[in-house]
Amino acid sequence: MAEAEKRIRDKESQVSNELAQNKKLKEDLENKIKMLNKTL
Repeated sequence: MAEAEKRIRDKESQVSNELAQNKKLKEDLENKIKMLNKTL
């Protein structure tokens, strides 16, 4: 049982990290789009 809980926590941590990374990439992409739109 403890092993399953550990795997669940590890997966939750991995998903949380991926979500944070995706949020940062999305913000970076939006900023680049804004910069490109200003230059047009």
